[in-house]
Amino acid sequence: MLTALAAVPAGAAEPACRPDEKGVPVCGEGRDAVRVIADTTSPSGRFAFAWGGPDGILVEQGDPDTVRTVLVRLADGATLATLGGQYWETQKWRANREELLAVWAPGERGVVEIANNRWSTYALAWHTLRPDGATRRLDLLKMVEGAARKKLRPGQGRSRDEFSFHVSGDPVDPKPIRIDARGRLRFVASLFIMKTDIAVDFDTVVMLKDRDGVPQAEIVSMRRRPR
Repeated sequence: MLTALAAVPAGAAEPACRPDEKGVPVCGEGRDAVRVIADTTSPSGRFAFAWGGPDGILVEQGDPDTVRTVLVRLADGATLATLGGQYWETQKWRANREELLAVWAPGERGVVEIANNRWSTYALAWHTLRPDGATRRLDLLKMVEGAARKKLRPGQGRSRDEFSFHVSGDPVDPKPIRIDARGRLRFVASLFIMKTDIAVDFDTVVMLKDRDGVPQAEIVSMRRRPR
């Protein structure tokens, strides 16, 4: 949910982030401008994911090869971290079959970024967030995907390399990807072969930790889900 921005008193400096014609906050000016991505704003409304291009956001369509995605602080528009996604959305267009998800930890002590395209999850990372705005990043993709592939028994002459990897919420008992009060990230990790019915799903729990601002993570469980 996007937060409404308060009106600026006469004579006061303009806010760093202000709504565009569609009501979506835009932070910065010109080539440095970034546009907030829907449904990524933190529960308090202080932080959000945003995207920008080499020439800002005043473009009809974005180029995935040049798009940058960032974590911003809405109070002053400061960029706190660089993300791995290629999502973009102008007032008229948006990236085709791309999504960038923000999963916020309780108390906003951190956020997990998940970047998906049509066939795979290509960015999965845990960002810790300190009160002063300092961030640290831990890549979760290699750890989780590697653990899932080790459990895979391809069979039928298949190779592990034929399978694509994807992270999602619970599709059976619909629940979003979430982080509970103990710091446990829950999601479904899937390996599948494109354009076939061959797929394996794992109910996955990853414990996320923050030790003096240093992000840590370990897989608590990864159980194969019957199909």
